[in-house]
Amino acid sequence: MITKSATELNGNAQYFIFSYDLATKMIDQITNFGFQMVILDEAHYIKNTGTKRTDTILPAIKAMKRVILLTGTPAFARPKELFNLLQALRPDVFVKFRDFGNRYCDPKVSRWSGGYDYDGASHTRELRYVLQNSVMIRRLKKEVLSELPPKRRQKVEVETDPAIVAKIKAMMNKTSVDYGNVVTDLVNQHYDANDDLDGQIDAMKKGFSGEALQIIQMCYSLTGQAKLKGLRQYIKDVIESEVKFLIFAHHFDVLDGIEEEVKAQKVEYIRIDGTVSAKARQDRVDEFQEREQIKVAILSLTACSVGLNLTAASTVIFAEVRISFPCVFHSL
Repeated sequence: MITKSATELNGNAQYFIFSYDLATKMIDQITNFGFQMVILDEAHYIKNTGTKRTDTILPAIKAMKRVILLTGTPAFARPKELFNLLQALRPDVFVKFRDFGNRYCDPKVSRWSGGYDYDGASHTRELRYVLQNSVMIRRLKKEVLSELPPKRRQKVEVETDPAIVAKIKAMMNKTSVDYGNVVTDLVNQHYDANDDLDGQIDAMKKGFSGEALQIIQMCYSLTGQAKLKGLRQYIKDVIESEVKFLIFAHHFDVLDGIEEEVKAQKVEYIRIDGTVSAKARQDRVDEFQEREQIKVAILSLTACSVGLNLTAASTVIFAEVRISFPCVFHSL
């Protein structure tokens, strides 16, 4: 395993293991060494075009004879995020992004730049067929870990602060928008993988004034504060059960409240949010995975949505949800 960029690659070794950061720094040595095969774990790390990591590593990968990409995140937010991975595997087939984008990314003229926006999705069933019959081998956990018990989901209601709930209701009554019906319609609908949920949400937003959207965001923030006391009591109960668990939240005041309760219970924990560097995140993940004494991982939904291996936990708690439209206040 290579741990320093100054390491001289030994021609007698059969395997070399690099972190992404070291591979970026040592790309000249890697290229000149003449590797014929590469295996990329957490391959979605090279999905973003324009980053130093992708721009440095991708050309070297494309030049190798055999490439294997591993990821626990096979479906990304937008088809365009697949292109770099597909180009790494089959640079002879996926040559130009524009051809791929015109077919699968539903391009539209950007109102900001005047160029094309490839953030959409089109012909998704065809894309899935192409992937499954060319480059993608997908295995479900139930197919490779048959001894795993079935996953159980449970909705837990916690006590809310009546004063904050009253404040939310008063704010919602300030405008003529019928928030309840709008949000209920959204929550009660069901979507499959091919539905443009974000597009429907954006269309709904256009019917709101700037003031209404601001009120919705403020109410969304207050919902976390409203249930924090009840949430802390629930966390205390979970800690007493001595399980190793993850807890996700979105707002910093909720993350801070969770951390205060965990400290009060004198339990070892890690916390990862947007202020934690990539290297420090991995160090904390390793601690959680390797040390039995660390019972709790406090995680930001935004910072920890993909790419972290926290399989040591047996329980996951979502204290908040983060979506484009703040439906969460319906839990009050």
